[in-house]
Parts: sequence; C-alpha cells; structure tokens
Amino acid sequence: MASRGFFESVHFISHLVVINLTLVLVYFLRFNQPVPRTSLGVLLFLFITLIVVSLLILFDVYSFFKRLSDIITYYVFTSVITLFLLSFIGFFDWTFRLPRTITFMIPAALFFTLSFTSILVFKFFKPKYRVLLLGEKVQLGENYEIIKKISSLSNLKKEIIKEKADVVVIAKKDVSYDELIRNLFECHDLSVQFKVIKELRPYVFSRDADFEHNLINVYLEPLKVYEKAIKRFIDVVFSVIAIVVFAIPMLLIAALIKIDSKGPVIYAQTRITKYEKKFRLYKFRTMIKDAEKKTGAVIWDNENDARITTVGRFLRKFHLDELPQLFNVLSGDLSLVGPRPERPVLSDEFNKNIYYWKKRLLVKAGMTGLAQLYYSTRYSAEKKIRYDLYYIDHYSIILDIKILIKTVVKIILREY
Repeated sequence: MASRGFFESVHFISHLVVINLTLVLVYFLRFNQPVPRTSLGVLLFLFITLIVVSLLILFDVYSFFKRLSDIITYYVFTSVITLFLLSFIGFFDWTFRLPRTITFMIPAALFFTLSFTSILVFKFFKPKYRVLLLGEKVQLGENYEIIKKISSLSNLKKEIIKEKADVVVIAKKDVSYDELIRNLFECHDLSVQFKVIKELRPYVFSRDADFEHNLINVYLEPLKVYEKAIKRFIDVVFSVIAIVVFAIPMLLIAALIKIDSKGPVIYAQTRITKYEKKFRLYKFRTMIKDAEKKTGAVIWDNENDARITTVGRFLRKFHLDELPQLFNVLSGDLSLVGPRPERPVLSDEFNKNIYYWKKRLLVKAGMTGLAQLYYSTRYSAEKKIRYDLYYIDHYSIILDIKILIKTVVKIILREY
C-alpha cells in the first residue's frame, strides 16, 4: 500500500505532466501540427502551467484529506478562472493573445484530463487513513484503519507522531472542554484530522459533518487555504496603504505625545493570538508613564481614568492610538479583523469563568471585530464572546469586508 507522502507526490507530479500534455494535445488538435519550439511558445506553456498549479495549490487540492468530489469541484473553478485570465491577458497584450477556440479549449480539456488523472491516482495510490480511536468503537468504513485505541488524550501529540496517524476519532462523551481544546492547540502544527461525536460539537469549529459515520469533522484551521491567502492579501494591502496615508499624522501624534508628557511614544504590551501565541502589540501611549505599576492589569477601560493624558484622551476618542497596530498587521501578528487580542493574564482569568473562551483562539486576533462593533472595551467579555464565536463559525471574506466598512463608519460617527 502506498504511503501518504507518496500519494501526495504522485498526485502533484502527475498533474504537472498532464497539464503540459493537455496543452500539447489541444494545440495539435487545433492546428494539426506540433507546438513550435520558440521561446514564446515555451513561455506561454510555462505561464499556463504556473496559473493552473498555483490555483490547485490555493484550493488545497493536494491535501491527503481532500475528498475526490471536492477536488473535481475545484477543477471547475480552476478552469473558469484560467479561461478568464487567458482572455484578460490576451486582451491587453497581443503577444500572448490566443485564438478564441484555443482559449476555450484549454480550460475545458484541463478539467477532463485533471479529473481523470485524480480518479486514477485515488483508485491506485490512495492509502487508508490511519486512525487513533478514543472511546467506543465506531464504524468508519473501508477507507479507514484503526491502528490503535487510546484510553485518554494525555500525550496525544506523541501518540500521533509515533503511530503516524492521519485521523483521531474522539468517541467519548465525558471529554472535558479544556482537555479537548488544549490538545487541539498542541496538535495544530500536525497534518492530522480530528473527528468527534456530535455531543462535542459545541466545543469545536466545524464546517460539515461526517453523516455516514455520525461524526463531526473538526477543523484546527477555520479558514480554507484560499481564504487565508485572500485574508492575508487584504491585510497586507490595506495596512501598507494605511501606513502611507497616515505616515505624517502618526509623526505629528508622536510629537504631541512627547510634548504632552514624559515617557515613550509607543506603548508595547504582550498579547495572545491564534493558538495562544504571544506577541507584542503596539499602540501610541495614552497614559502616564508606568501607569500600571501600582494598579496592575485593569480589565475594563474607564474614560474618566486619571492616568490618561490630555493627548491620550483625544487619541482614544477617535481610536488614533491604535494606528501603530497597522505594523502588527503588516508583520502578520495581527489581522485587520478578528477577536480582540487579550493579555495572557486576563485570558487565563476569562477562561476560568467563561465557557468556550479558548475557542476564540482558533483564529488570529484582529484590530477590529464583530464583538468590538457591538460592545466597547468597557463591556464584559461575557457579553462579547458570543459575537466572537459567531464570527468564527460564520467566517467569510464578505463578513470581513462588512466589519471593516462598519468599523470605519462607526469611527467617523464616533459610535465605535
């Protein structure tokens, strides 16, 4: 039986070969002659291959866990996008303009050849999923092989690595929320799939259910590969533009802070984001120097706090103190949209008192978010957690854009 790595390699390499053979075949059928060995012809072949392979990688087609039906669906998207790109580039650059028949034949032919290739690769090279099972025995089907039964989730990561498991099935009702989430966080860097019984559904993030086996598919990463790429693209583009636009205002703010009170211009604080990763969050200083030395960490903001400076009060009023966070977004520590990043000490405290608190750490923290739109920092975390959970369970690029637009409007209307 082929190994998982061998299957993924064969799938990828076979596509590289098939894509180029398809291009040669389409050209021959259209012109009844071989492809000319010119630099332009080679460049065009490389360009089309690069487009198609990039799209397939973006759709995560080569993942061991992707279902064949989903992969074929992505081939439809890939063909449509390829058709659009070939038409678009040919319209603006006559050098790469192809005959209309070729422009339509290439995407159509690629859909059929890629689909046929994947069907063959799945049939002859796809190995069974190696399963670790916790709890009662479940019927998983012929594509799954239970390699070991475990009695608890302790040392789960070591067991996965040792047994080279592909899937972990948790069919035990009395698994605690903290124990499950902790293990999900620890295993997030492993390429492994989790399935849980439906009773544990509220604990986790899931887009779909495994109805055939009465299980819930758990996703350690709520965002699909292409969603992550688009979200990161928006983060980088928006943060770069905003940094350029606000460069002079930020310099003026820095000067005003220096004139107004003693201390550094930038205030850095340790916060936590996705999978409890710690990072340094940057803000313009709005309080007197060493404001928390005597008071310690303050959970809720108070607009009448005597520690806030004159300039700081103005900055907070229009959220200008948060502009340095654009550099956090650019570096990748923060996203434009996501749950509010909390201090580790406060996050630990909230986790003791608020059920499902850690579920919000399945996604990267953000400058703004659904919870921030409806509740300011003066409101309790208990009130805001339901909005964070809704965001995680209903994530989409459109939702991100809506939140960004509403945030800008609320800041202008001073409702944020």
